[in-house]
Amino acid sequence: MGRIGNQRRTAVAALLATLAAVTSAAAQPPKSGAKTLVVVNGTEITERDLRTMMLSRGVPESLRATVRPVLIERLIDDQLMREFLDGRKVTAPKVLLDRAVQRVEQSFRKKGLKPKEELKKLGLDEASLRRKLALPIAWNMYAKDNIDDREIRAQFTKHRARYDGTRLRARQIVLKLPKDAAAMRQSVEKLDALRRDIVAGKHSFEAAAKKHSAAPSKNNGGDVGFFAFRGNMPREIAQVAFSLKGDEISQPFVTQFGVHLLQITARKPGQLSLEDARPEIFRQLAQQRWNERVATLRKTAKIERKPAAK
Repeated sequence: MGRIGNQRRTAVAALLATLAAVTSAAAQPPKSGAKTLVVVNGTEITERDLRTMMLSRGVPESLRATVRPVLIERLIDDQLMREFLDGRKVTAPKVLLDRAVQRVEQSFRKKGLKPKEELKKLGLDEASLRRKLALPIAWNMYAKDNIDDREIRAQFTKHRARYDGTRLRARQIVLKLPKDAAAMRQSVEKLDALRRDIVAGKHSFEAAAKKHSAAPSKNNGGDVGFFAFRGNMPREIAQVAFSLKGDEISQPFVTQFGVHLLQITARKPGQLSLEDARPEIFRQLAQQRWNERVATLRKTAKIERKPAAK
């Protein structure tokens, strides 16, 4: 039961954290209007729902217009998943839901805040809070029944270094993120040519980094030090690094930070076991299952988007 309990606690941890972290900085009460934004299989998603999600996630006013489309899609996904789970009679057990509500309330009290008042600022009462907390609990119960031990073991075996605490040391060459497709193509071609020259021994990766990289690490020949898969290194870069073998040099790849070339220079094997990694592997597989299920549900869902007010 301890392992299952850990998985269930992981399911609501992020939501609990965002709810509990909201302070007077997000204290504006939701607008009274409940304009319908989308109707999902007959269920309305309103402006109030969207504002509540923004407040519960602590989204600053300056970013709300930017993240608005993304969060509306998240609300649609949540509604589709509620319907899916309800149809299979998968519900959050009352005892787990009670504990989740208590943890939210306790988190507010530790900050010297009154739970009911803070929830009201978010546009929530206890019933709506329970509804929000119930979804991740119910989903993880479903995922637990559909992700077996063999799959978790297979994931650990295939990607062991990602989970056992292995640390890599790497060098990088980074070109600034291009502004258009043509410039992007030129940057990729430049790094591809540099890679061929390095592999051919015409010059070292270190020398190429010092000459061509736009990152601060250029002063160290591109060296970024040691990092684990789950650490300070951005995940999209870590994923490439941990896919490389030996001192292999990556193909050019693009992230939000620029166009990259990466080489591993050292490895420190980790000591974490499968049991240590199990909660993280389960979380990743559960998220993968969620994404796949939502994509399938969207194919047959009736999603009616209401026109924006002029």
